Amino acid sequence: MLKPISILRGAAMALCVAMPAWADDMALCLDKQVEACTRMIDSGKYDQIDRGFLFYDRGNAHQGRGEQGQAIDDYSEAIRLNPRNALAFGGRAAAHHANGELGQAIADYSESIRLDPAGALAFYNRGHVHEDKGERDLAIADYSEAIRLNPQYAEAFTSRGSALGNKGESIEAIKDFTEALRINPRDAVAFYDRGLEYELKGQYGPAIADFTDAIGLDPSLEQAFNNRGVAYENEGEHDKAINDYTDAIRLNPRFAEAFNNRGNSHDSKRERDEAIRDFTEAIRINPRNASAYKGRGVARLFIGDFAGTIVDETQVIEIRKDDISARYYRGLAQFAVFAFRNADIDFGAAIDLNQSNPDLHAVLLRYIAEERSGTNAMAELLFRQASIEKKWPAAIVDFYVGEMSAEDVMKGAVNTKMMCEAAFYIGEKELLGRHVVEAAAKLREAASDKCVDVTEHQLAHVELERLR
Repeated sequence: MLKPISILRGAAMALCVAMPAWADDMALCLDKQVEACTRMIDSGKYDQIDRGFLFYDRGNAHQGRGEQGQAIDDYSEAIRLNPRNALAFGGRAAAHHANGELGQAIADYSESIRLDPAGALAFYNRGHVHEDKGERDLAIADYSEAIRLNPQYAEAFTSRGSALGNKGESIEAIKDFTEALRINPRDAVAFYDRGLEYELKGQYGPAIADFTDAIGLDPSLEQAFNNRGVAYENEGEHDKAINDYTDAIRLNPRFAEAFNNRGNSHDSKRERDEAIRDFTEAIRINPRNASAYKGRGVARLFIGDFAGTIVDETQVIEIRKDDISARYYRGLAQFAVFAFRNADIDFGAAIDLNQSNPDLHAVLLRYIAEERSGTNAMAELLFRQASIEKKWPAAIVDFYVGEMSAEDVMKGAVNTKMMCEAAFYIGEKELLGRHVVEAAAKLREAASDKCVDVTEHQLAHVELERLR
């Protein structure tokens, strides 16, 4: 009888001199060549145990080709021939996992572990199946056991770190990624995953450093470019962000998220046409991309394409019915085209979706829209005023109910954004009172170049056009 492990794991190469024909097939079979394995199986030269390992190796060859069903058949035959073949159970488990048959994969890994309790790889692989089932605690337990059995198992530290990160345990996740990198300083995935955790914590400097290391080790990591772009964008470095998103798109021209992110960076630079092009491409790739519709709708709002904003934000609402900001932006566009009843409905929906802490801009705009459509809305505004936090723009609400002067509102506006908003809402109140000259003066302030990044800027322009 040929010793299955010594021959089939390549440890008896001395025998190859005496038996060159089968030695060639052995090398090819171990190199995942299905045909070579088949010739050895069909030769009739091998006993039951050896044939079991040959079926196992052919199963590996089938799996390498993506032929999971044939791989499962071969692993099953290997198990029939040798029911104590832990490797065959592990191989069949991997094929079941690749087929999405998660319960069967866990059962086979569990049997492999029973037969070989010191096999760290089976624990590691079973952990991945548990993760795919959403069983993060079981996954973490398996990764931990793999680490106990092999304290130098860098991949197990990386995988446990990812599972901990998915549970929101960021500090512990970072510790695991750091340990993985101590063991293997060239692990691009560990750098990338640790960078993600830093990014989620708002620590953009360390995140950029880790993504940069990941890219240095593996320049094909499109997600590392994309996420480094996100970190740069959050640091206000829009050009660097755009460069990174462009590299991500170069690596994957169908990377909708990168197009969407690059659109946001262009929008931050007031490059609305470029932003709209990127959002449009993201939508072409993924027609259900709510974020891209929203971004394009906002960009259109800023260039005065209010009809386009209404169309885009309506798409967002169809995809995500409870999206507050889509209701708000569509309300702004409805207001801009003087569809005040529709604006009232949208601002009302935005408020209702966040009753405990409604956006006071929506509260104010709804009041104006209701008043402009002929409804007395003061009772609702007084109700809101009684329950709001006294933070900006609460002072404007106080002004609208008669508890603060316009001068005091302007004094409380401590930055450009606040001053622009105050000018717009004071102008709107003057319009409601039919004080056209005073209204126009304030609206001109809100329409000035210093207010270009404030959403009310476009509404001020529209009001001034109407007053001419």
